[in-house]
Amino acid sequence: VLSKWIKGGCVGANGDLNPQETAQVKWAYHWIRQISDGQKVEVDVRMTLKDARGVQYMSGSADAVVVPYLIDDDESIIQIVDYKSGEMYDYHRQMFAYALMAMDKYRAGAVLVREAYGRYEKAAPPYRVAREQAQESVMEVVRAVGDPKREPHPCDYCGWCENAGRCV
Repeated sequence: VLSKWIKGGCVGANGDLNPQETAQVKWAYHWIRQISDGQKVEVDVRMTLKDARGVQYMSGSADAVVVPYLIDDDESIIQIVDYKSGEMYDYHRQMFAYALMAMDKYRAGAVLVREAYGRYEKAAPPYRVAREQAQESVMEVVRAVGDPKREPHPCDYCGWCENAGRCV
């Protein structure tokens, strides 16, 4: 729904939302317009990570990417926005993965990550992610997932896990 609002200028994209959800998405739409400062905003941006052989090992979709780049000390920086309709959790690992995918897709040197929490009509402070930082975080997760000795551990993200029905 948020992407329809961004594409269509906040017109007729309510879908099946209740009035409260509509207000939250409307807040996010206006917030994204404000932070984009008139720059182009791409929505539902599909991104992937591939290994050296070209085999995809991770994918995701950024809710919004603000282009063109900001230039900071001769380094191109892209802004990614992730809209969360639920609770405020630590999404750093997910955002580091999105940041790395965005750096590859847009050939940017760094990413400014912005998280918007519709339920609270609040944005988390933006943070900058460098390539090395993102790669280290992503590879730590990739190694853990591929570790045959790794034991499952229940957490707040079990509802999103493809192994939820068989690991606990």
